[in-house]
Amino acid sequence: MRHGPSRRRVLQATGASVAALACPALLRPAYAGPGAAWGDMPAGVWPATAPAPDYKVLEVFLYGGMSCWENFYFRDLAGTRGYRGFQTTGAALQSYLDLHFNGACAGAPSATDVPVLFDGSDSSHRVFLAPSTRPVWGTALFDRMRVIVLQHDLLPHEAAIPYALTGFRLGNPKLAGLGAAIQRRAIALEELKPVATRRVIPFSYVMQPVAFFAADNLLALTATGQHPGSSRPVVIASDSTSGVLPMLLRPNASSAGDQLFDYYRAQYRDWMRFAAAGDPVRSRGLADYQAAAANLLIAPSLHALLSASPLTSPPAAPLCAQLSSGAFPAPSTNATHTGIRVAAHLLAEPTNPARYVGVVDSGLMQASGGGAYDSHGSGQVPTHAVNLLNVLSTLRSLVDSGGLDLTKTLVVLTTEFGRSPFRSSGGSISASSNGRDHWPRGYVNVLIGGPIPSTAHKVVGRIQDGTSEADPANGVADPANVYNCSDVRAAVLMAAGVFPLADGLFGTTDFTASLTDPTNHDETARNIRRTILGVPD
Repeated sequence: MRHGPSRRRVLQATGASVAALACPALLRPAYAGPGAAWGDMPAGVWPATAPAPDYKVLEVFLYGGMSCWENFYFRDLAGTRGYRGFQTTGAALQSYLDLHFNGACAGAPSATDVPVLFDGSDSSHRVFLAPSTRPVWGTALFDRMRVIVLQHDLLPHEAAIPYALTGFRLGNPKLAGLGAAIQRRAIALEELKPVATRRVIPFSYVMQPVAFFAADNLLALTATGQHPGSSRPVVIASDSTSGVLPMLLRPNASSAGDQLFDYYRAQYRDWMRFAAAGDPVRSRGLADYQAAAANLLIAPSLHALLSASPLTSPPAAPLCAQLSSGAFPAPSTNATHTGIRVAAHLLAEPTNPARYVGVVDSGLMQASGGGAYDSHGSGQVPTHAVNLLNVLSTLRSLVDSGGLDLTKTLVVLTTEFGRSPFRSSGGSISASSNGRDHWPRGYVNVLIGGPIPSTAHKVVGRIQDGTSEADPANGVADPANVYNCSDVRAAVLMAAGVFPLADGLFGTTDFTASLTDPTNHDETARNIRRTILGVPD
């Protein structure tokens, strides 16, 4: 059951607890050398013939584990336009063929739509996009999409989500989201400018519902790892915003209070300096505190930025797919739609544009296991179709209207794992189940736009078909043609202009062996760029 936001939770979405935003005047990231900034890309890693890697990033986290079988990795194994254990139709079952689509939804499929060929490069293993991806067909989203096949061994959300969102496993001190590294890089570049011209408005944001499964470690989106506290993205509530904007104006604050606050901050800082001179001794806690304090004082500027965005109560949206042919249920509150639209606004803002915005897709429909896509019981097919159609139709409308520029923005669709390639109960094949369990052994993430060349749509990697449901290879990524979460994170960082092997980021052992040159970091980065992003030399 959802409740209204507590005062503490609303504060977390405002300037009072956007602790650790960007304040380049206070925190100075380590330089790579004179005239250089943290995260600089070595010469030759990015081809001189391609546009500079300076793309913004919009990441949508498809929370709960999206099945790829009925959307981005459709294989018509039985010739019935179905997939694996969901091939049979009938009143007691739930299959792709049983879905009815709502004609009132923009971009919704029709009964006559059939899967469209996405990657036919291997004639023996062609991959299609199924109708639940209908909003992207015939658009730039289709032409500049790469579907990345991934695999790992983490079944619980609590372990898989941090790995999916950071590329690091729990316990690794480097565990940090994309927003932290991208903001750190942006601050480092600001440090090269005269003090008077440096930007203080944050570069990274995360849109998430007020009520979410904290135990599932979604906080990985805002984790900073070994980056300074100033790297932490701003958290904004996407489903209960009534208290956010007024509080950013700090109505109970006074000039005298701020002056006293500054006095005690300076006193504390001087305790950390030798004879009250020079830089403070190295202290992560002090750096985080100074960043939070500085950004509390810029909350009114953040208010001006957000008040011009679509940050209003989430609109109602209809369900676009269901099993029955009757009337569709009443519209539901659409926090995901709001989050993506605010993200597009922040990325396109002309004066202080964001460099990264992450959006948690909590879904129009709740899956049986919780979240948007965690469908263990009945309703797996319609739930996934409804929620994915909502995301893709929102992206499509923004691209069509010019609100989202794919030539400047890389869209990342992330999920922590997929769903089992058979009806399952407790991870085992069960013909009576209408749901699927967690499946990290072969699933996909999706990259769209940014540096991906036009008509470069391709499946990167391969998932095996198997000869039957019980075949051990069924739905398992080909061990010779599969990638991991670190590879994708590194590729996105490269698109954003961040060298993924910079201090505090990845080492070559984090990446798939086929991409790695242990003796040459630059060549490893080039391999990631060529393979994951499809940017040639």
